[in-house]
Amino acid sequence: MARGGTGTKGVPRDVREGQIVEVAAAHFDRDGYAHVSMNAIAAAAGISKPLIYEYFGSKDELYAACVRAAGERLVTAVSGAAEASVATDATTTRALTTLRAIFDSLEEHRHDWGLIYDASVPASTSAHALVARYRRRLNEYGFAGTAESTAGRRDPLDQSLMTHLWFGILAVAMRWWHDHPDETAATMTARCQRILQSLSEEGSRE
Repeated sequence: MARGGTGTKGVPRDVREGQIVEVAAAHFDRDGYAHVSMNAIAAAAGISKPLIYEYFGSKDELYAACVRAAGERLVTAVSGAAEASVATDATTTRALTTLRAIFDSLEEHRHDWGLIYDASVPASTSAHALVARYRRRLNEYGFAGTAESTAGRRDPLDQSLMTHLWFGILAVAMRWWHDHPDETAATMTARCQRILQSLSEEGSRE
């Protein structure tokens, strides 16, 4: 990717690249890597398709730029939530803290989650390797969190099930939010809090 200098119409190159990435992220999230149109991205960004290739070299590199920005934001949010949750022993509190951090991060960047979990990215591309790296980093925090939640329990399958449940909750919550775009990060957090509290109360009565 080119760096420095001046872009089109006097716009600094790094600013123009950032604008292209923002537009491309929306298209990649909506259409998926396999079906996105570089012509559509160029038209939406108000530039020519050759200029995109001049800046990024290929569709793969453009997607990688989108993933890099999205991945760093999400990892930063989740790692911060993990640090904030160290002092608590309540599983629901840790889960809610993490969900809140993710929702807050996605508030201004709704496309980030879809970029990291796009199943249409070809395994042979460098973008796929980058996506896999960010997934692993996010998964590591999930594994660590569920390990803390099941600490002291003798059955190792408890952690396995807890981990699968956690990632299932995340996937469903993100898919539901995608289908209800008018929901804010605050309302999503509040909904999840009510649901987690309800589940916790049901469990304590058994």
